[in-house]
Amino acid sequence: MTGAVVSGVARVPVAGTDGAVAAVLGALTDAGLAGSAVEGVLVCGVPAVEGLDLGFELSWAAAEPNRFAVVAGVASAAAVVSAGLAAHVVCVDAAAPVRFLGAGSGGAPEYRIGGRGTASGWAQWHAPYGADSVLVEVALAARAYVERFGLTRAELAQVALAAHAHVGDPLGLAEYLAAPMLADPLCRYDRATPVAGAAAIVLSDADLASDLAGEAVAVAGLGSARSSVPLWEQQSEPDATAIHRAAERMWRSTGLAPADVDVAVLGDELSFLTVLWLEALGFCGTGEARYLLGRKQTSRGLEVAVNPHGGQLGAGGSAGLDLVVEAVTQLRGGAPATAGAQVPAVAAVGLGEGTVAGCLLLTR
Repeated sequence: MTGAVVSGVARVPVAGTDGAVAAVLGALTDAGLAGSAVEGVLVCGVPAVEGLDLGFELSWAAAEPNRFAVVAGVASAAAVVSAGLAAHVVCVDAAAPVRFLGAGSGGAPEYRIGGRGTASGWAQWHAPYGADSVLVEVALAARAYVERFGLTRAELAQVALAAHAHVGDPLGLAEYLAAPMLADPLCRYDRATPVAGAAAIVLSDADLASDLAGEAVAVAGLGSARSSVPLWEQQSEPDATAIHRAAERMWRSTGLAPADVDVAVLGDELSFLTVLWLEALGFCGTGEARYLLGRKQTSRGLEVAVNPHGGQLGAGGSAGLDLVVEAVTQLRGGAPATAGAQVPAVAAVGLGEGTVAGCLLLTR
């Protein structure tokens, strides 16, 4: 258990500085705080803290440019609060949606490594072949996993099928299997559709929670990991990714266990990332995710709802911090996915890829 709580959350369907300001104001209102009470800030996808102009009196500030590292940044911010360096920290993510090139690009992002027509260093071995995107990086890891553990396309499809079902937009297996391939084994439905959005949360000292307006959710565990090598392919084992190391550190930071988790809100911008998170968080063993995809019951006898809101695959790839907002909403009983059902007590949040990842354990 850390000494931090999530005291306020908000999200809006607008990206950029305007979206960031709206989300921060919403989160502060939810927590019942004025901007002058904020002593720390983490910004993601916003040019500068000063651009928010919300009257913060800061003792700590950080920026995270990598969209897959947002939750890792939140873990650091929670540690700042727990250490007493700031009573209240605002975290905001308002990155513009990732834009993709048209047909024939293999689904690669519009931007390239280095942002220019030439590449140097390790990028020179990837860029000439169109392999300079997260999509290709994850696809290569997925292909290696398929060859080692026998994951089939029909099994991987269950991630996308479940996501679409949760948002009332049914997707059939035949339609999935007939979809254009982006980077083998990932097809069109294995990648989230980018949407604009901003999300913000307020992290507060747990000792102050009773004085705040919002229903506080405790940060019961946290973990983050950043690889010392720039390429996922340099990691020799499938369970040696940043995702696995972040999850291991999270479980070391808490007295809770995988069996205590009721809902898992996982970054699924690419479907295969869900496979890794299920295994890394201990819901099944390495190579065993194929047996539980599409099922609520896991191979270890645990029951956990995975992305009941549809995740990024179903609802659209918005700000990564939206995952934390969704988990808090679930724990507060305010999410449609839990309406009329038992409100979850413990939520796991995970966002990342092979070289950077972060995860949180939240409790009400």
